[in-house]
Amino acid sequence: MKLTIEHLLELFNQLPKNKNFEYVKPGKSKAQLINVDFDIRRVDMVRVNDDGSTNSASLTTDNLTSLVNNIKENIPFRVDDIFRGGGNTRSTYEAVLAHTSEFYKCKVGNNKHLIWFPTHKHTIGEITDYNSIPKKELFTLYVSKTNSSSTAGHYLRDIEKDVVVDAVKKATDNIYNCIYDVDDIEIATRIREYVMADPRNNDRSVKNYGGYPGSACLQYINFLNNLLNGVFTEMSISPIFQPEHSTSTSAGSYKYRPYITAIKSKPFLLLAGISGTGKSRIVRELARACWDVDSAEYKAQKPRNFEMVQVKPNWHDSSELIGYVSRIDGEKFVVGPFLKFIAKAWEEPDVPYFLCLDEMNLAPVEQYFAEYLSVVESRKMNDDGVVVTDPIIEYEPTEAYFSLLSQLGYTDEEFKNGNKRLTIPQNLIVVGTVNMDETTFSFSRKVLDRAMTIEMNEVDLEGGLTKRHEQIGKLGKAELVGSAVEGVDVYAGNKDVCDRVIAYLKVVNSKLEGTPFKIAYRTRNEFLLYVVNNLPYNKDEDGNDLDQSFIIARALDEITNMKILSRIEGDETKVSEQFLKELSDAIKEQLEIVCGEYDTEKSISVAKLKEMKGKLSSGYTSFWS
Repeated sequence: MKLTIEHLLELFNQLPKNKNFEYVKPGKSKAQLINVDFDIRRVDMVRVNDDGSTNSASLTTDNLTSLVNNIKENIPFRVDDIFRGGGNTRSTYEAVLAHTSEFYKCKVGNNKHLIWFPTHKHTIGEITDYNSIPKKELFTLYVSKTNSSSTAGHYLRDIEKDVVVDAVKKATDNIYNCIYDVDDIEIATRIREYVMADPRNNDRSVKNYGGYPGSACLQYINFLNNLLNGVFTEMSISPIFQPEHSTSTSAGSYKYRPYITAIKSKPFLLLAGISGTGKSRIVRELARACWDVDSAEYKAQKPRNFEMVQVKPNWHDSSELIGYVSRIDGEKFVVGPFLKFIAKAWEEPDVPYFLCLDEMNLAPVEQYFAEYLSVVESRKMNDDGVVVTDPIIEYEPTEAYFSLLSQLGYTDEEFKNGNKRLTIPQNLIVVGTVNMDETTFSFSRKVLDRAMTIEMNEVDLEGGLTKRHEQIGKLGKAELVGSAVEGVDVYAGNKDVCDRVIAYLKVVNSKLEGTPFKIAYRTRNEFLLYVVNNLPYNKDEDGNDLDQSFIIARALDEITNMKILSRIEGDETKVSEQFLKELSDAIKEQLEIVCGEYDTEKSISVAKLKEMKGKLSSGYTSFWS
């Protein structure tokens, strides 16, 4: 169902006029609906301050259009994200909207959101929690959005089988006979234990699809844990790439899925490969995919959300990229291309901005890009759900800093009170292209630990001859800009999946024990984010459903290559043939445990280890070609 302006006006019109409504986050101020005008498509409302004064907060036709274009059925949203820069009026819009019958309040992580659930209406004029909706409806939504359609169907049927009903009665002393009546995690866990011990749980003549009533009960426990804690992450309840672009099913997005999900997991990507494979071109095409195909930006040689900076061999500090202070004819800041592009990205927070550092390792990255490498690790999600960082250049009340602000289009007053700083915008994506030869520098672990790495060595000589641009499909902020930064941001809503990732990592990391290649929390977090960000891509190239176990195994295989193998290099004293064999065997075994049908003979990480093993004959091996 698509929300329309007419329907939204009808919902507003149900509310009493000139009545005080509480804000979603209660405070002294209130909101009032004044009038709904269907002819000019306008909703008049006011903010009532604690001293009795009022401020207008009307929704114009343009505002209403923004709402209906950004609100999707059963997908959490923040009014703040739709109306950036709207000041206090955003909370007024949110308050009135939350009192209509089809909008509920919910949480994504620790942040308040609204969600449109039109199939289950609540009392008009009240703010209602999302978890008040009947649990059967919510569980149906939960399993449908976290599993393929066939697996979800099995779970929904198995959760109501006799073996579960009997376990519910036993665990609750016949108080309940339906698991949807249970809202206690301990009782739900006991129900699953009874089901698992019942022979009927495994009584199935059809092919094992990974379900069974016991598995369905585990899904319910994970769902209940989310519900009771008020924590629904993006990934746990929303098909974030649907319904408009359906990235999970298009052939273009299938091909570019690793790039898209790597970027969403960490907006710092290294593209490695032989010269001429189109590394810098793919960055430009990803930026182009953020625009409609009939738009001027899509047709432009260089879309405005793309910038390519050619790295020079003589860069040994950040002066050419970020800028420097000049004291010729007074003190002023000479602004580099990096800061200029950041300023543009800040002006369009909903558009992904791509900075391509071409031939990134022609100079030592940790020298000319030191400020970014430090600041990118300060990324945190604040209470408003926005990813923020430390400043890349600290504020100073100097003439040089004031000249920097002026050149970027800011005023001194915006920064003096501490409300604004030159930080890394959430929508900035940095991609470095990499060639490895005698003219380039190798990467330090400081760089590799902070970046995602994808190899581009495959060449299709028949490709690119029929279409001028890559057929990626429409991309946007939801697909490319992650709101989760750490493992804690996705763990609660995807506990079962995350626990499988951690089990895999423990075994692989045990093979790295005693080496400089052992991983820690940063890599663990990026594993969790990458796997969770891959869950919505549940279709193969032909549009067939993929089982969640396969999706997890595929993502683990890819992120192992990106984050673990890329750090391994050295002579036989550091990297022995036996070490590579044991690591390869462990990866194969664990991928097969995650998904019995995963073909480890086609594993990219196993293939890379085989390649690295072959290089040892020269006395030295490395991930990098």
